[in-house]
Amino acid sequence: MQLVSVNELADQKIFSVDLYNEDGEKLFSAGEIITPGKLMQLRSLDAVYSKVDGEEEKKTLKSAGENTDDLSIQEKENKPSDTLKTGTKKQESLPEAEEEDETFSKDEFSTEEDDDDDVSDNVLEIEIDEQLFNKQINLYSIITPENQIKMKKSFKRAMNDFKRKTSVKKVDLFLKTRDLILETIIPVLDTMIYKSQLKIIGEYDDIHGLNVAIMAAALTIKMKMTESEVNDIVLAALLHDIGKTRIDESILKKTNLSTQDVNLLNLHTQIGYKILHKDFHLSEPICKVALEHHENNDGSGYPYGISGDLIGLPSQIVNICNFYDNLTSERLNYPVKNTKDALKIILEIGSKNFLSGILYTFINMTNYNDSRPFKSFTEE
Repeated sequence: MQLVSVNELADQKIFSVDLYNEDGEKLFSAGEIITPGKLMQLRSLDAVYSKVDGEEEKKTLKSAGENTDDLSIQEKENKPSDTLKTGTKKQESLPEAEEEDETFSKDEFSTEEDDDDDVSDNVLEIEIDEQLFNKQINLYSIITPENQIKMKKSFKRAMNDFKRKTSVKKVDLFLKTRDLILETIIPVLDTMIYKSQLKIIGEYDDIHGLNVAIMAAALTIKMKMTESEVNDIVLAALLHDIGKTRIDESILKKTNLSTQDVNLLNLHTQIGYKILHKDFHLSEPICKVALEHHENNDGSGYPYGISGDLIGLPSQIVNICNFYDNLTSERLNYPVKNTKDALKIILEIGSKNFLSGILYTFINMTNYNDSRPFKSFTEE
């Protein structure tokens, strides 16, 4: 099943492919004339899919004389939600994420549980490059090399297991990684001088969630949050980008994204919410982090453009940790050579993106003058 953009369909005269909803039910057939009423019906849905993929879909579109660019999904319309509590703040009038009793299409987004829960470590370790993990060590970290490797392996195993959909209790390995993070960070946190001393080194996709979770652990502890809140926020941080596992890898690997690519990539927040809610059965505050971690304090974020206290406190915490790791991983269009440069940018952005109390604690929980170049972390 492949996501289809309703916006792009509006530019066509007929449907060039069969269209389905998330339950795999056919909505319209290829060759049907597109009318305003049909478009309105499609826009009322959270997602629209076609059952042709890759090159086959492009050939179908081409034969119909239509555009063959990458397809993306129409963002869901904002709509009001029931009041919910997240962290220690009360959220009101939050746009609904997806409260209807819907499921992902069976062939790609199945939430059915398999019987083979006991997957051997050998299977889970297949995609773990031991030599690379051993080489990519932050030599200046307060986390021992042994624990750095242990956390990377734990997170990689959890992601491998999830992507294979082999485990009945899909969240268990992520919980083990969360616990390992806290067991590792809490004893050494008081010795931290610079934020870079917590950074894990490696391939971005293998360590981004890990780095966000580690920084979220440090921040929530510095904010004197309860043990339960810390546990939930660190788990949410670890899983905040889980929706990207459902985005085509060709989009994730692009350096220059088209508008269509950006629209599709941004959908990871809504997909992530559904995975955590319907596949992992996690609490609403944790699920909301996947949905809201790109929402900004001034309303300039996505997917809903909500602002201020309408954004859950856990989401605001993960937002700044996520932004920081992307900056220090050179994933954003800012010229940063070290953590000091990254913190300067975060301060310049300030309350536009981040709640002032969280921003203040994040900046001041370590020494600001962290000028060690990123490239020197692994140099002996």
